[in-house]
Amino acid sequence: MKIVARLMGLAAVLGSSFPAPVVGQIACGADFSQADRMVRLLEQVEAGGVSDALVDSFMSEHGTELIIEQQNISRTVTAHQYRQVLESLSEREPPALQPADDGVRARRGLEGLLEDVRPSMLWGMRHRDLLARRVEELRGRDLRSSAIGTARTYLPEEVPLAPCLFVVMGGRAGAAALEDGEIYFDVLATSFRETTGALGPYPSTDKVSDYYAHEVHHLGLSAIIDRARDSLQLSDAEERVFEFLRAIVLEGSASYFITGHGSLAMLEGDPQFAMLSKGDSLLETAQQILITLSGEQLEEAAYDSVMAPMLGTGWHSAGALILHAIDRAGGFPAVAPVLVDPRKLLVAYNAAQVDLGHGGWTFDAALAERVQNLGH
Repeated sequence: MKIVARLMGLAAVLGSSFPAPVVGQIACGADFSQADRMVRLLEQVEAGGVSDALVDSFMSEHGTELIIEQQNISRTVTAHQYRQVLESLSEREPPALQPADDGVRARRGLEGLLEDVRPSMLWGMRHRDLLARRVEELRGRDLRSSAIGTARTYLPEEVPLAPCLFVVMGGRAGAAALEDGEIYFDVLATSFRETTGALGPYPSTDKVSDYYAHEVHHLGLSAIIDRARDSLQLSDAEERVFEFLRAIVLEGSASYFITGHGSLAMLEGDPQFAMLSKGDSLLETAQQILITLSGEQLEEAAYDSVMAPMLGTGWHSAGALILHAIDRAGGFPAVAPVLVDPRKLLVAYNAAQVDLGHGGWTFDAALAERVQNLGH
């Protein structure tokens, strides 16, 4: 069914598939070549104009391919449009971009390029020294080893990890994990958004390492969860429920254990996790979504409205709240079985609330039991 496919696509975005050790001719490690080339491109534009040769080389960088790929997750952006943005940097007016098609995704793609990507590059022209310094700070850190070590600490089982890390400039997302274990951090996008108030202060090198570890954790945990799913015979409705739970566990675990270092209070101080303030209300919303997804019929047109409350950091926040309770009640040994098999999430949370003795909100017991027995 299309809805199941869309949920599978969501899962791929939240936690990429098991990575290959090499992407094309690029050895998996920390690759800075695209960011270095962006600094040179901005210098050339400021000096009077950018050469076709430099634009060609920048467009050929794998890091550039990745930031265009990320934009195409929820938008439609072409390499030609992106090139036009680069070539327009020495002009006062933005380029007259044409949408790739008549759809909403194509319109949103143009909005992102003209209202976000191009302004960030123009800002970057005036702050090249700052950008170059931030790239050098990251170059001085063994990002890959650090990220793998942190990510592995909170995995319930030993699995191979072979991420390919990139430091880039010129995208929309501050960081992204794509297929084949490719993960990037965008120095320019993150620096620019600090100035607009969209994010807090630019992260320290340790926090950037945590960004990578967050995504590497997804890679390992995805492989573990997929083993559990592959052993099950799920109906379409059960598949929808499983994928929703998988997203909550993937994002909740990476957010709580990696980004928050096992501290809900640390996450609560991060503006990106404002949805944590909804508390039980957010969990009640997740419960209602699970009930809706488990229905035998779910129209394709209704999917977006059903999932809308979880957009942004809904999955992250709901997962962090649930795993925090389980961790408080029984420590990581109590959390580990849930990370292996997300079907156990609701039952484990309810049991933790009883053990904590606070009389807090719990999931419907019958729903929790049905979820635990998906595929049986």
